[in-house]
Amino acid sequence: MASKGWDTMTTSVHPLEKILERLPSRPCSEGQAWIRSLPATTPPGDAWKSCHDARWLLWLCGQLSFDPHIFALAAIEIAKTGLPIWESRYPEDRRPHAAIETALAWTRGEATPEQARVALRAAHDAADATYANAATHFVAGDRAAHDAASAAYFVALATSAAARAAYYTGVALANSDARVAYYVGSGSAAADDAAEFTAAAAADYTSAAASVTDFAAADAAANHWRASLAHSADLVRSIVPWSEIERRLPGDRRSSP
Repeated sequence: MASKGWDTMTTSVHPLEKILERLPSRPCSEGQAWIRSLPATTPPGDAWKSCHDARWLLWLCGQLSFDPHIFALAAIEIAKTGLPIWESRYPEDRRPHAAIETALAWTRGEATPEQARVALRAAHDAADATYANAATHFVAGDRAAHDAASAAYFVALATSAAARAAYYTGVALANSDARVAYYVGSGSAAADDAAEFTAAAAADYTSAAASVTDFAAADAAANHWRASLAHSADLVRSIVPWSEIERRLPGDRRSSP
């Protein structure tokens, strides 16, 4: 969601922008547009609670001084929601499940970052194999089969991202030098990927199941994309309550962490 600066095409400044402009980076143009769509009287806490895109919430968490564990936890909870899609097509292949289980084990201190790295690679290998399957269906002109395989592909990527979040978070916590910020940022990016890949899986799965025109299928897929990101936003809020955001905001709204 990061951007270099605020969109200068709009001259008025929303009160929430004045808070966010104190952060290290700026929201993406879509995030800025959403902020400006809110009434000027919207309290920051209400904006947090009503935000419909998990990626924007994760971006904000990444701008603040949070325990990096939250990125692994968020990625795990988000990626888990796509597992039924994978199971419906590849019930015998447990590599995406293993990625989630290893990431969860890391959060409990029962797995190492290296074990998370191995699990993420295995889930990514599962995604690669599924991508080849989807490509075969695409060449054959079988849209439904292609979209079903593509949905499974994105689920595997999401679970790999969850394990990747655990890996980078673990490495960050084990270091105390200038690389920490890079590793924390990589963990945050992995959580963002988990949300985006899970949304893509929901969209393709819907498209595969739709026995309707291409236009109607695309419309249904877009709706499920948005619904998935909104559900993932709820999962992020279940891990990071507004009170934790509020006390970390810079400037006048910050209390001591």
